[in-house]
Amino acid sequence: MKELILPATLFSLSFVVWVFVAILGKKTILKVVSVGCSVAAAVSIIILLQREYVALAGIGVCLIFLIAIIYFGLNMPFSFNSKKNDSPLARFIDCQGIALTCLEPKGDVEINGEKIVATTEGLFVPQGEKVKVVRCSAKLVVVEKISEE
Repeated sequence: MKELILPATLFSLSFVVWVFVAILGKKTILKVVSVGCSVAAAVSIIILLQREYVALAGIGVCLIFLIAIIYFGLNMPFSFNSKKNDSPLARFIDCQGIALTCLEPKGDVEINGEKIVATTEGLFVPQGEKVKVVRCSAKLVVVEKISEE
């Protein structure tokens, strides 16, 4: 049991530091800390593998991939950092338009006189309804129906 203390502590500490800096730190600091924490986590996984704790090492690898997916996004259509957007479609954020086809959840919309392929977050939007762009990525525009109250 004593042989688990070093790698478990190293992995846990690197994970806690990464989460703390991800929440409170600046993006430039986060990149450096991410690399450092990844190295520490990799070292702890190597130690676990050398000591034949393959299951724990596998859990550690899964956590590292989870962190990578959350931080880097792996080119997912919906990244977690939706505030800053360098997409060519970013100019449509907060614009209103009309659904040219039924969005179930994907279809065509017209925004600022341009026909764009868009999707909803799973909700059906009938043809002819007013929609608003809520976010976008490099290839995808996400819209929601404008509720008329």
